[in-house]
Amino acid sequence: MSTTSPRGEAQLRKLARTQLNVTPAPGQAAKRVAATEVVRAGERCLAAEDFAGALQIGEQLRKTDGLASEGLRLMVLVAVALRRPRDAWQLASQLLATGVPDARTAMPLAEALQLCNRHGDALALVDESLRDAPGDANLRNLRGRLLAEQNDPAGAEQELRRALRLAPELYSPYRQLALLGRLTTEDMTRLSTAAIPTAGQVDAWMALAAGYRQQGEVVQEFEYLHRAHALVRPMDAWEPEEERQMARDIEAQFTAAFLEKLPALPAGRQRPIFIVGMPRSGSTLAEQILASTGTRVGAAGESQVFPWLLLDLSRRRYGEMDYPQLATVLTRGDLEQLQRDYLQTISEVYTQSPVFVDKQFTNYKYIGLLARIFPDARFVHTVREPLDIILSTYQLVFRTLGFSHDLEHLAQAWVDRARIMAHWHRVLPGRIHALVYEEVVAKPEPTLRALVEFCGLPWTDKVLRFNETERTVKTASQMQVRKPLYQSSVARWKPYAALLEPARRVLSDAGVLS
Repeated sequence: MSTTSPRGEAQLRKLARTQLNVTPAPGQAAKRVAATEVVRAGERCLAAEDFAGALQIGEQLRKTDGLASEGLRLMVLVAVALRRPRDAWQLASQLLATGVPDARTAMPLAEALQLCNRHGDALALVDESLRDAPGDANLRNLRGRLLAEQNDPAGAEQELRRALRLAPELYSPYRQLALLGRLTTEDMTRLSTAAIPTAGQVDAWMALAAGYRQQGEVVQEFEYLHRAHALVRPMDAWEPEEERQMARDIEAQFTAAFLEKLPALPAGRQRPIFIVGMPRSGSTLAEQILASTGTRVGAAGESQVFPWLLLDLSRRRYGEMDYPQLATVLTRGDLEQLQRDYLQTISEVYTQSPVFVDKQFTNYKYIGLLARIFPDARFVHTVREPLDIILSTYQLVFRTLGFSHDLEHLAQAWVDRARIMAHWHRVLPGRIHALVYEEVVAKPEPTLRALVEFCGLPWTDKVLRFNETERTVKTASQMQVRKPLYQSSVARWKPYAALLEPARRVLSDAGVLS
């Protein structure tokens, strides 16, 4: 398993800071003390995002008599934190094989299953553990999130409120209640008057912001959004110049002539549909629409499979060469390995459907490579009014999206990514379909027919009733895609015009706004 983090290019090569000998000292009491201290050390590494250190401790614990399950538990937590589904699935399977999970083990196991889109299995595991530990607030909280993803908002609210009664010091349930649109005035009063500890403030401020948004109090909403982002920003840094340089390097490297020289592989056993675009641009909506065609269209979600495989290949063979320079040295064998490993991971972890959707938005950087590795792939570029994207992204306080914590950075990221996508459209004519959100709302049938036809799927009128399609939705759009199309989602930014001025300036300087 890799020890790198996908949260930013600067964090991808973290080295272990902790060297521990975890062999327990002689004597049962000493063994218990040593084991406890080592496990705590591993959890401290994980909390500090020293994933390499946590993984190292987990590996050693796994090899120590009597501590294998603790080591595997720690390694599952690392795999989930790094969003590595295949590792999470394999490690979770090993951990399950060690015995019946208790409440402590059930949490990372269920989160691993959730990461791998096995929501039914995750819910069953949580339910089994709750029979033995009905008062475990963290399990109740997780059950609430799982029910929300499976389109049971009433059941989700019930579990989230149980968690709050059991553990009033929890604040993440309020965040989920806000996403469900089920925050009450009593919730707002408590959140605005309680002395909230630092650990709960991001969730509390985000929930309060959502509550004020529901009341139309946009100034108060932004006050709490600013507070939440200020707390997350130091832990989720982003360098604007890196993004600008990435755009320049991709344009310079991936010319039409260079793409022609890259080996083109035969089609694989499964056909991917890659959905790319900025966050909050309509990718979950596009996935829901394609799932409504009546064919067996699988879903990998925001899988991060390809970015990880590329990073692993770079480290293993080319001394961690940066992308896009890495593309200049890749051999046909490398591309075949990437295709094989990608499809094997999708099949093993997510779906064996002959057609599936991968909507990891960071794949926008790799479209040139992906087009050669998967010659039958379709690429759908989701497009939306930039200020609506910026507003919607800022309102959600993502913890792993560095550019989202500053309105100027959000606007600059939009400009740089639009530049990269314009380049791909030029050098890969006919391979990318632009799905414009505003056109979906204004003229749904012709817009959706064009999308379905481009993706090589059969048309059915069920596509126009995509909100009725039952499936699990993990993203923040889980409630929106279960509603019919609505005009109020267009030009949402207008009441926020003054508050969005920092972003408007960047877009104006780039010639995006007049």
